[in-house]
Amino acid sequence: MKTLIVLILLLPMTIFGQLKPSGKYNWLQKTETYHFIFLNDSMFEYHHIGPTVTANNGRGIYIIKGDSIIMNFVEYDSVKNEIAITNKPCNTDKGSAGYSVLDFTITDYGSRRPMIRTIISIRDPKMKFINQVLTDSMGKASIKVKNGSGDYNINIYFDGLNTHNAKVRLNGCKDIKYDYPRTGHLNVAGGTVWRFKIKELSKQRMILQDGENEMNYEKAKE
Repeated sequence: MKTLIVLILLLPMTIFGQLKPSGKYNWLQKTETYHFIFLNDSMFEYHHIGPTVTANNGRGIYIIKGDSIIMNFVEYDSVKNEIAITNKPCNTDKGSAGYSVLDFTITDYGSRRPMIRTIISIRDPKMKFINQVLTDSMGKASIKVKNGSGDYNINIYFDGLNTHNAKVRLNGCKDIKYDYPRTGHLNVAGGTVWRFKIKELSKQRMILQDGENEMNYEKAKE
């Protein structure tokens, strides 16, 4: 009887306890990476990064029922393709009278890793080319431009036809941040339901089973 009790205590807390997934879990498969991000007690996001064209992004509501997790996807209305522009004070070593300095930070939408050698260019309101830079190993780059009236055009480009644009007024220094969605990123359709058997759920990992396939998601460090 004592042996049986010990074995039960050694089982993951998935079934017998109330542990729920929290934070980001990653499953690496050769050139493919899969992510689940659990935002609170019932919401999740899903992302798939890799060379294949597949359903890469999704969000929805999940429930744990018995030894299974059931994920109900809702409409994923966008791929967060808004380029965020924030005004900031100019540093004396960067800015000078009559100039704007644009500091860019470009990260991959799915992995949140820096996007290296992303091409950033700027054109004036008449689409005349002004300058072009590449992001560094931290996904950062800066462009110093003489101030002018009207909306200037920013272009951010990494691969294929996957190019993204924004307009900016040159009236001071700015932080410009963008989570770059790769070509082929599609959305999981709203109404889609995924159900997996939970083999293990702990503070270190989440192991899910789909038929004969077993997926070992490791908990990402926060």
